[in-house]
Amino acid sequence: MSLRKRLADSKCKVAKTVLFCFPCLLFGDTAWTQQGLVHVKHSSNKIKKHECSVSHVEHSIKLSVLGKVNITCQLDEGHCIVTQRHKVLVNKTRHSLSWIVDCVKF
Repeated sequence: MSLRKRLADSKCKVAKTVLFCFPCLLFGDTAWTQQGLVHVKHSSNKIKKHECSVSHVEHSIKLSVLGKVNITCQLDEGHCIVTQRHKVLVNKTRHSLSWIVDCVKF
């Protein structure tokens, strides 16, 4: 695969003679965001290595999800979880109190 194709696939950006990784530039703090890749001629191995790095994969996922996740849905799910936990706690408390009341009655 040609270097241009790899650059297009990895969503990287060329500025003058320095190569920066766009997802890592947005979300990370690596060598690819501070000084970039200076020697573009022999960079195919470095690009392959960077594309396989955990931080690049995480930043690429963050970029692909950016703007697509609806925060209200996540908040609703969180609210439902908190409500369910509260209901379980209330049921346990009611059971304990009814047991205590029954013991006092008899």
